[in-house]
Amino acid sequence: MKKLFVITTIVKDLFTSKLPYTAVVLVSLIISFFTLFFVTTKVASEHLESTALENRYYNDLYVLDDQPNSFLLNDDFYNDYLKLTFPKATSSTNIMSFLKYSKLNDKKLPGTDFVEVNVHPLFSKSEQDKYEAFEFSLRYEYDVIDGRDITEEELSEHKNVALAPEGWAVKVGDTLDCFGHKLKIVGLIKPKEGFIYGEFYNPYRERFLVPYDFLLECMKDPLDLDIKNGEDFNYNPGYRDKPVDNKYVLIDPPPNTTFRDVGQTVYKDKIYPAIIRIDLDYIVFSEKITEKQKNDFAKFIGVSPDELRSSYERYYKDTVKEFNNQALLECAVSGAFCVLNAVMIVLFICRKNIGTYKLFRVYGGSKRNIFMFNLVSMLAIILLALIISALMSMPVMNIFHRINQKYEFRESCLIITSAVFLIVSVLACIPAAISAVRKSPVSN
Repeated sequence: MKKLFVITTIVKDLFTSKLPYTAVVLVSLIISFFTLFFVTTKVASEHLESTALENRYYNDLYVLDDQPNSFLLNDDFYNDYLKLTFPKATSSTNIMSFLKYSKLNDKKLPGTDFVEVNVHPLFSKSEQDKYEAFEFSLRYEYDVIDGRDITEEELSEHKNVALAPEGWAVKVGDTLDCFGHKLKIVGLIKPKEGFIYGEFYNPYRERFLVPYDFLLECMKDPLDLDIKNGEDFNYNPGYRDKPVDNKYVLIDPPPNTTFRDVGQTVYKDKIYPAIIRIDLDYIVFSEKITEKQKNDFAKFIGVSPDELRSSYERYYKDTVKEFNNQALLECAVSGAFCVLNAVMIVLFICRKNIGTYKLFRVYGGSKRNIFMFNLVSMLAIILLALIISALMSMPVMNIFHRINQKYEFRESCLIITSAVFLIVSVLACIPAAISAVRKSPVSN
């Protein structure tokens, strides 16, 4: 009971009569922590990519042979994909949409069997929620410059209306006939300046905007053609690119030849009036997937798990290893100075407790008791300093970021700093605890 009374008295003194000294120790330890934290942050800025790009390296997956693994983006794909419970795909899922129209305002196009244009799907609110996993790849920002926009009611009620980019040889009120599937153009648009489509900067990427439901309708009705036997369309290359002055200009074929093509709306030897497909040879998730998820993904796209890699495994792993080694080395050098500071402060507060330690010895406390109690009490203060420092790390990082925009918060920096800080601080406590034992003999 006497020993317990002395121990509780010592602990109480640390946060009452000796609170100023305890506060000095805490502040000094916190300063030491952020000295080391600054060192690791500086090393990270010199060796590592930005945190956004670094997350991409950790969270992406790609097929080694880089062969596209394509799927129609329809209900079957959606249901099978959701069963695998992957994290959200943030980018690089290559979603491609094309549309063939064979007639304009019920008139056949001169010199060709079809015009094929790039398409971006428009989703109703319920469909947007459904395909949230690929939200990044399905965004498209635009301005309506003639006519009107498509309404949510039209999308939810499956109306066959569309928007066309300006200058593509169609106007508001025109009807496109996609081999029996008709679309009415209700507005002309242009992409917003500087809009980022996918991962690549495209200041002016033009697309026809077509309801997703219309694409599903077309994918349920493939054209009755046999590609394997060479049956295809006559297609004039003059229709391939953006029209000149809002009008297609035919290209004359060489004598005794005919232009032939099936276009992009092909999937598993079937040609569709319109198509939306997704290529999963390269995908970036919102977080790193587990080994089981990786195996499930490999099975889903029809490859072996050994054929899947991440950018981290491919070339970023060595960079991280180099950073870890350099950060630990520089932290250790900086920590040598921090430990001297910590030793002096811990010795100082221990001297303030010498009288209490002597009293502890009088009441029967052994040298081992003195050593362990002093060590544990100092470790408790160190742990408190570490918790406070960790909670302050984000606000302090904001200050670091103002000094240098390459300084970014990284968990790896916090972990390395915490590890070195604990080692340095514990080393500082040991001589202090020994000093307390030597200066608290019973005879004194």
